[in-house]
Amino acid sequence: MNQYNIIVQQLLAYLTKRKQCSSSRLSHKQCYEEFGQYLEENNLYLSQEVADQWIASIQGKYNWQKCYFWRQYISQLIVFQTTGSIPDALFYQIQSSYDKVPDSLKYYLNLYLENCRSRYTDRSFEIAKVHCSRIMYCLSEQGITEIQEIAFSAIDMLIHTDFHCSKDTREMYLLHARFMLEFFASLNIIPAELSVMLDDRIYFQIGRMELFSSEHQTLLEQFRNKSSLFSACEFHERISAFETVLRDLGYGTTQLKSSSHILKALYLFLYRYGLGYHPEIAGIWFEEIRRTLGNSWKNWRRILRLFKQYTEEGIVFKGTRYTYRIDILDTFPEWCRIPVKSFMDRLIREFRSHSTARNYKFSCLRFCRFLITNGINGFDKVTIAHIRLFNLTAEHATPYGRATSFAVIRQFLYYLEEQKLLQTGLHQALFSERARSAGITDILGGDQIQRIHEYRHAASTPMELRTAAIVTVGLELGLRASDVVRLKMKDIDWKNRRVSVIQYKTQNALSLPLTTAAGNAVYRYLVKGRPETASPYVFVHHHAPYDRMSTKICNNSLYCILPERYDVVNKGFHVLRRTFATTLLRNNAGIQMVMDSLGHTDNTSVMKYLSFDEERMRLCPLSLTQYSLLLEGGAV
Repeated sequence: MNQYNIIVQQLLAYLTKRKQCSSSRLSHKQCYEEFGQYLEENNLYLSQEVADQWIASIQGKYNWQKCYFWRQYISQLIVFQTTGSIPDALFYQIQSSYDKVPDSLKYYLNLYLENCRSRYTDRSFEIAKVHCSRIMYCLSEQGITEIQEIAFSAIDMLIHTDFHCSKDTREMYLLHARFMLEFFASLNIIPAELSVMLDDRIYFQIGRMELFSSEHQTLLEQFRNKSSLFSACEFHERISAFETVLRDLGYGTTQLKSSSHILKALYLFLYRYGLGYHPEIAGIWFEEIRRTLGNSWKNWRRILRLFKQYTEEGIVFKGTRYTYRIDILDTFPEWCRIPVKSFMDRLIREFRSHSTARNYKFSCLRFCRFLITNGINGFDKVTIAHIRLFNLTAEHATPYGRATSFAVIRQFLYYLEEQKLLQTGLHQALFSERARSAGITDILGGDQIQRIHEYRHAASTPMELRTAAIVTVGLELGLRASDVVRLKMKDIDWKNRRVSVIQYKTQNALSLPLTTAAGNAVYRYLVKGRPETASPYVFVHHHAPYDRMSTKICNNSLYCILPERYDVVNKGFHVLRRTFATTLLRNNAGIQMVMDSLGHTDNTSVMKYLSFDEERMRLCPLSLTQYSLLLEGGAV
């Protein structure tokens, strides 16, 4: 510290010699005393890095003007320690930024100020001149002598400069810098991309490749040497065409602006580092900048996937859903993977839903994992002993889960036998120890049905009209949720008052009379509630893309009218189908008519509804005498 104090005393004497005013010398002295105390307490030495740390630590204690001047005082001290003097540019703190700008840059500064003079009042123009001069001076300190020399590194410097001022004032500095660079870009002096990057709202979402992980940097360099799908400039040209496709699909203004922002950020990254567009490059870039996106990262990911689809297919499919996790099937060896995939494809061809095929997959992979664990490397090596061992050791949380899983695996084993991949008959060695479950059929009560019709009459908003129409169609026609969401305009014959569909679950044709209640509910929705869209489906999303909904919305529609159903076991939309069947039976419909109305080909699932036909059940009582049973009290 003695050496530090000696340098401080020498500098204060130097200031007196150069006739610095007393108030300035006092301010210098106060600055050096506090900085010296900081050095002593932290056992540090005089350096620019330590000085920056100290200034940062006192910014909450003093106003920004004082911090700004004290930063300059420390810079004077560091220079004086080395040279024994202070150059004029650093000595005269009150020199304006405009006067500090080198003549080679001042020419372009004056050119811009002259161009924008008419847009400002006198006071605003003076502020703009100060801000632009400060920007030019910062660029000159980075060794830039001509505007053409401005590069992305200069943008990095400006973005990370605090300008020793408040946050709002810093934003004004960057705003004027952006306007000035846009002017130079309009004269083709610099690329337009430089001015676009000079914005906090997008800069930190562009990313810097030199800060990426070494693995990702290596991959990007490899792509640089390979052929991309197209150049960064062509990528930029395709953005507007992509936005037109989204607009035609009904995407709103907010989503269109979001997609433009996302793709612009990717373009600036590609342009800066001389890369072309490739989906894998976009994927690497997204993984690196994801942490800067906050809760919006899912939207960024979706837009990138939609653009990938657009570049590969030329169109964007409405309602596209994406999965981003690695498929567990891909982690299994080929001898497992190919048969399981083939089995799933067969299920789809048999009109099983994709969700059903996916659930089957997990049961099949459970069996495959068991084989791998026990050293089996092919289905042709499976014996009955392996099947029995699996039967004894497979663990499940519930008997029902075990029985369901085993039923799926038996189907898979039988499929393998058909394909000559497994010894014939082995599927019979896997058995279930649980009988088929039976429970009390749940239907809606009369008061709940009445509440549905009351809701239908009172519905007025688009969402209410859709909710009323969906639930009324389920109650009056007995359609499954999977058929309600797939109901198309052409399926309704308004003249003959009939609805004809191909059932999604069974692929059987079904034709039903369109009841007055259902017809009115659907008509009111189509006229007063449904968004304008070219979608062929009756019920559509009320936000872009306006296309077919998921079956989950059917369940939510029911809960909206009957919220108590949410806490009921087997609480879903299917209760309306069960209520529909029971109502038919109570109205003296025959078993065959109920089967036809439900689209069933056998009466197994219909018979359970007979227990709700109380009036006709009373007509067929059993005699207690026939079974030698006595009533309480001994009477027969």
